[in-house]
Amino acid sequence: MDPITCRPFRLDDAPGWTALHRSHFPPLSDEAGLRWARRPDVTAAIAISGSQVVGAIPFHIRDFQINPRVTIRGAFEHAVIVAESMRDRGIGSQMMDAARQFLAPQCDALMVYRGGERSIGYRFYTKTGHHDLSYLRPYVLESPAPQPPQKVSRSQRDLLLEREAEYDAVFRSAFGSFGGFRQRGPGYWADAFSSAYFDMIPQEFVLLTLEEAGAIQGYGLLSREPQRRVHRCAHLLELATRGGSAGLARPLLREAMTVCAEWDTDLRAYSADHSPYAALLVELGLRAVPRAESSMMTMAYVIDPAALGPRVWQENDEAAPLEVSVWTPQREALIHPATCTTSKTVMLEMKEDTLTRLLFSRLDLRAAVRQELVTVVGGSEPDVDAIARALPFAPWAYHHLDYI
Repeated sequence: MDPITCRPFRLDDAPGWTALHRSHFPPLSDEAGLRWARRPDVTAAIAISGSQVVGAIPFHIRDFQINPRVTIRGAFEHAVIVAESMRDRGIGSQMMDAARQFLAPQCDALMVYRGGERSIGYRFYTKTGHHDLSYLRPYVLESPAPQPPQKVSRSQRDLLLEREAEYDAVFRSAFGSFGGFRQRGPGYWADAFSSAYFDMIPQEFVLLTLEEAGAIQGYGLLSREPQRRVHRCAHLLELATRGGSAGLARPLLREAMTVCAEWDTDLRAYSADHSPYAALLVELGLRAVPRAESSMMTMAYVIDPAALGPRVWQENDEAAPLEVSVWTPQREALIHPATCTTSKTVMLEMKEDTLTRLLFSRLDLRAAVRQELVTVVGGSEPDVDAIARALPFAPWAYHHLDYI
């Protein structure tokens, strides 16, 4: 039996990867696979046996906003596969180990959207050091009924590209204080619509826009899979209103319900429980699905805490003289060297999942210290307060257009 070699993806791997991908996932044409392989923002960890591609972990490298002031580089994993005849040999873990090495110079973390907390796939990610950062609950309305007419226009998705700055301003108004999504900016929507996901699963889109006196007040983007015959469902890919107003979102969601009634589809939205629109989804009749039935998580593995720590640190006067290190049972790292001559050494002790949340703005450090999720050596309560301001908690929101 030929040995297994795990290495970075090369362009001449594209035919083998595409063929292996088609054996398990929705079909991806050779042309689409080659188009994906040539993108500058993608790569993969590939497992080779002899001359055959027997495993792959594709990565889409993205700038990811973790809080309003900090963006990191995340390598998003998707469509992980090992050839049927080669499973249960640890090939997936070997590919992940290789990815950590070759992605370290260009990425801060490996990341994934993953569902099924009791599934084999989820256990693979926890085994390879990934930890939950946010829980994305499905909200579902089965067989929506047509709603009264709303002052909402319908258009093709390309209007997002034509009036990009206007729609982006609405998004920033709604989610400017949040993290948890791919960084927005010029070209975001064009790039999102070029995802390999839409090559595999063609979609029909409808853009809903609420406009007053020529100014966009809110929008929603719906998609459905026209070719799917079972479990027909439309997804709310994005929803944003000025100031995150639920009042402005209501007519958009009602119009989405009417569109779904015309399509004869269910309506599905993914949302964190504390998004601006979660309560409105329930008010309008969508069922908040328990995690025991269905769930999705944003997960991450921090490649190098010593490299990521300084990137996410938000300096303040009280934290400047502190030399701050972190310790877990697996590793330790200096995340903030003192920036003035008078220094004090502080060690934060925790588990790996807590460290991941801390560095991704998903941990209230003060509360974590009180609960002993984090223990402190060498630091006083004012020191913890200063570090908490430097590594602040941020609410996260999710937009299904980011899914891969």
